[in-house]
Amino acid sequence: MGVFSVIDEESRFPKGTDKSMLEKLHNANAKNPFYIKPKISGSDFGIRHFAGDVVYNTVGFLEKNRGSFRDDLITLLKESTSDFMYDLFEGVKLSTERGGRGKPKAATVASAFKESLSSLMTTLSGSNPFFIRCVKPNARKQANDFQNQLMINQLRYSGMMQTVVIRRSGYPVRRAYADFCTRYQPLLATIYTKVAKDKVSLYLTKNASPKEWQAGKTKVFMKETLENVLEQQRVLILGSAAIMIQKHWRGAIARMHYRKRLANIVKVQSLVRLISIVNSSFKLNPPLLSYRNTSEDTLQDKLWQRCGARSARVWKQNWRHSARRWKRGAQRWSASDKRLKNKRQSSCERSWKKRK
Repeated sequence: MGVFSVIDEESRFPKGTDKSMLEKLHNANAKNPFYIKPKISGSDFGIRHFAGDVVYNTVGFLEKNRGSFRDDLITLLKESTSDFMYDLFEGVKLSTERGGRGKPKAATVASAFKESLSSLMTTLSGSNPFFIRCVKPNARKQANDFQNQLMINQLRYSGMMQTVVIRRSGYPVRRAYADFCTRYQPLLATIYTKVAKDKVSLYLTKNASPKEWQAGKTKVFMKETLENVLEQQRVLILGSAAIMIQKHWRGAIARMHYRKRLANIVKVQSLVRLISIVNSSFKLNPPLLSYRNTSEDTLQDKLWQRCGARSARVWKQNWRHSARRWKRGAQRWSASDKRLKNKRQSSCERSWKKRK
């Protein structure tokens, strides 16, 4: 019979006392190696816990164990509109709900603790527990104060350092095959098998030692050194791919700027060449100016106005055609001037001959 069962049984007796409860504990657990019976008779008993031996004093045990809420108080708190109070007493059962057959059993602190412990064990057995070790950074309970030696001592005494050594000696890295393929897809680009397990096995067989990994049914087990090598190779491949993308993008941006600058240069060159050709044609053919009765300055002003009225794009596309047209026009005008001169000279000569 356990300690809580003895305490509950003695609490239900009207004539039960702390001394009678202690005697029953000594008799029921005399052969239990975790129970400590003091050599000197008194009101104490001890239990060997994992952290060390703990001694309990039985004075007032039964009175404290009998202390419980009345059913009407529990019902009132369950019907409370406060969410906090409702959550606290939602799982508390009434005395009529605990009894079963016969008279209802009175609720005790030990019975409530046993029920809570059994529900906790049921939850833990149906789940995957993760253990968390709490480490104190300093003894003064201050923030941002880490004492390295104190933390190392806590880790060493709690067995964490030895656990790390044992885990490193095995296969601490465990990845599902689909997760491995997703993580290290750049490394598996040359393997064309669709099955994830076969793809991982082929790659590790070619690029890793058999002692560094093992294949399971759903996961691949690897040592930490192999995972570090795979991560370094993955970072190198992704880094080279990022550099290649940056190179092409920067090249495209540079070419775009170069085309814009080249287009602007061509526009300026076309306008300058056009104006120079027009000016040179006027200088070579001065009779044109006298024939048109227009000065050179006013003609240039008209040309500049015309150049400003048209867009630069049209002048870029048609500057060669315009230059040829101006040359041909100048040649025609010069030829017409010569013909007029010849006609005047010939008419003058004829009239002179007739006079003679």
